[in-house]
Amino acid sequence: EGVAAVVALWETRRDENRERAGYSLTLSAPTNFDAHNLSVAIRRRRRALGEVGEDVMTLRASDAGGAEARVFDLPLAVGDRVRLFQRTNAVIGGSSPVVGNIGRNGSVLEVRGISDAGLTLRAASGTEGLVSWSSLRDRASEHILLDYGEALTTNTAQGSTVTDHIHAIPGGTKTVSAYGAYTSGSRHRDQNYLVVSDGAERTEVAARRPLG
Repeated sequence: EGVAAVVALWETRRDENRERAGYSLTLSAPTNFDAHNLSVAIRRRRRALGEVGEDVMTLRASDAGGAEARVFDLPLAVGDRVRLFQRTNAVIGGSSPVVGNIGRNGSVLEVRGISDAGLTLRAASGTEGLVSWSSLRDRASEHILLDYGEALTTNTAQGSTVTDHIHAIPGGTKTVSAYGAYTSGSRHRDQNYLVVSDGAERTEVAARRPLG
């Protein structure tokens, strides 16, 4: 229910400010796992709205390097917003292409094309280029370092300034420190929304209550 509440709030804020010039809305969560689940739910909603196409391929992806990293299936489609986990180069340009940086850890880009050669990605600046699969692959595990980018972690979101921000804690506040709460709670110019799971909080309280 926590994830569903966040998606509903995200859609409401976006719809109410669709015609507002310069409006921006971001979403952060404490962990990569929370950010992934929120992003999957928002992607599902965006597809229902016609903003994400049909899946073209499914990658074996990871949100960190090394053999012990969390690994998951990542279906990709044109229109997806994806998050990078390392500095990434792309072939940029048409008639005279050059190889240049298109993003770094935490950058969110839009998928414009999917092929055997790699992903055609567009950055927020408008720069578009072809990123080869080898540029996205972790050398140790061979997994693709990529995830959906509808929601970011608190650490990744720090430094950004937006009109409205949603700080989502669907897994309970046991994963949040005072520093993290401040970081996610100070991204906005206008409004910040804090969404916490009542069920997760009550479960933790019950588990930590002294016997007797």
